[in-house]
Amino acid sequence: MEARMGIPQRLKIHIFSGKNMCKAIIGIFFTLSLIIGISYQSQLVGEWPSYALVTVSFINDGNPTISREDVIKAKELLPEWSQYMDFDHLSVSPYFTSGGDAISWYFFTYSLACVPVMLLLRLLHIPLITTFVLTNILIYTLSLLIVTKYSRIRDDKKVLLLLMLTINPCVLYLVWTSAEIFIFSFITLGMVFWLNRSYKLAALFSSIAASLNPVLLLLCFFIGIDFLIQWFEKHSIKTVKQCISEIKKDCLSLLILACCFIPAFVPLVYNLFLVGNINITAQAGFTDLHGITGRFIL
Repeated sequence: MEARMGIPQRLKIHIFSGKNMCKAIIGIFFTLSLIIGISYQSQLVGEWPSYALVTVSFINDGNPTISREDVIKAKELLPEWSQYMDFDHLSVSPYFTSGGDAISWYFFTYSLACVPVMLLLRLLHIPLITTFVLTNILIYTLSLLIVTKYSRIRDDKKVLLLLMLTINPCVLYLVWTSAEIFIFSFITLGMVFWLNRSYKLAALFSSIAASLNPVLLLLCFFIGIDFLIQWFEKHSIKTVKQCISEIKKDCLSLLILACCFIPAFVPLVYNLFLVGNINITAQAGFTDLHGITGRFIL
C-alpha cells in the first residue's frame, strides 16, 4: 500500500523537477512568442532600414552595402513595406561607397543572421515580413537553451534565471526589425560563460555582441583582464622570465583566446576602410547634435 502511494509522489517530484520546469518555461516562451510574433509580424521601428535592407542586399548581390537595385529587390520581397523604401530618402547613415551604395549605420552581423530565415521562408512561400521577428525568437530561444544546459548553477536557480530572462522588458523587442534581441542574447551567453570561467566562449559571444555596439568592447576588456588575473594566479607568476616561459607553454591556448575577440574589432576595421572612421554612429553623433544621431554621443 505504501509503495503504491509513493508512486504518485515520486511522479509529482519528477514532473516539477528543476530540469522539467526549465523545459516548460522555454517551451511556453517559444510558443507564446511565435503566436504573438506572427500576429504582430516584424515592426518598422528603430533603424530598420540599416538591418532589413542589408539582409536583402546579401540575398540580392551578396554584399552588405545598399544599392538602388537592392531597394528594388526589397520592395519585391517585402511589399508590405515598399512605400517606406526610397533610395534617395533612406534612414541609413549619410555615407556612401565609391560606387554609390548606401552604408548601414551598423555592422552586418544581425542582418547576416537573418539571411537563412528569409531564404527558408522564401522557399516555403511564407511572407518574408516575418523574417526578423522569427530570427529574434529563434536566437533568443536558442540562448535560453544554452543557458539552461551550460549554466553551472543549481536547477532551482536556473528556473529563477529563466523566469527573469523570459519575463523581461527585453522581450518587447522581439517584434522589432532591429538587433536589440540579438545583442542581448549574446551578452547573456557571454556572461554565463564568463561566470563559468570559460573565457574563450565568453570572449567569442561578447565580441559578437560588440560587433553591433562598440560600447561592449568594455565588456570584452574586463573579460580579458579577469582572464589575465586568473592566469597569473594559476601559474603563480612572479617574474618576467617566468611569465615569458608560461606564455610559450600556453601559446596556442592564448592565441585561440585572442582570436575569440576578433569579431569585436572587425567592424572597426570595416568602417575605417569604408569611411575613414572606426565608428560611423559616433562620428555622425559628434557632427549632428539634433535628432536621432545625437544619442550616439557618449
